[in-house]
Amino acid sequence: MKNVLLKVVVLYIVMMLFGCASSKRMMRISPLSEEINDKLSSTTRTNAWPVYYHDNGVSSLFWPFIDWDKNGFAFRPIYNQEGNDKSILWPLSGWNSEKGDGWALSAYWHNDYHGLFPIYHYTPEELSYYLLYWRNGRDAQGLLPLYGYSKDYCHFLNVYWGRGN
Repeated sequence: MKNVLLKVVVLYIVMMLFGCASSKRMMRISPLSEEINDKLSSTTRTNAWPVYYHDNGVSSLFWPFIDWDKNGFAFRPIYNQEGNDKSILWPLSGWNSEKGDGWALSAYWHNDYHGLFPIYHYTPEELSYYLLYWRNGRDAQGLLPLYGYSKDYCHFLNVYWGRGN
């Protein structure tokens, strides 16, 4: 039983180190950071790493699970915030509140477009429903197109018709 628990803990730590959107943040807020090691004579440092670490406004508790500084905080793997970038259960969701873009599972959004891959894609100029959809430059392509609408054409299943000029 102890061996299984050890394997689970090691696997979790490896996933956190190599699979997390906040891995740069995680390494920055640790005594392993080069920035922090350059200031070894710091008088404000509290070091009981990995249980608790604090130095010049950078803190971690049970590193790598919880950390905070002026740029944000992380409660891994549940929530991470680095500036305007935020994520919940990364890579399942992430967003930037300033840019107005993000994703959750297979849904995505941006200021100019949104969609639910591979079901539909919407822009102010075009609305398309596809079971599989991809874009190559300005050419839209799809497999089993269900419905599409743009300023130039419309289609339903395999019937296409032009709009306007």
